[in-house]
Amino acid sequence: RMSAEPWFTPKRYGYGGRPANWKGWAFTIGMAVLVVAIRLLLLPSDPVAFGSVLVVWLAVLLVVVNAKSSSPLRWRWGERQVGDN
Repeated sequence: RMSAEPWFTPKRYGYGGRPANWKGWAFTIGMAVLVVAIRLLLLPSDPVAFGSVLVVWLAVLLVVVNAKSSSPLRWRWGERQVGDN
């Protein structure tokens, strides 16, 4: 069951989210560690396999971040401040 507490909040500029609590940070660090491990295992012998696995891995990352965000992922240009034209 999905928790009501979001793991990620939207970035002010660009696409994606940033960790909002320890769960988001743990997921982000875990994904980074796994990408490094996959790189060490696959890249020396097969760069194409590493690239393929990396693309799938990044897609999984985006799906989880979108599911665990406080709002859906979309491109953001920043919020207008008072006095902006």
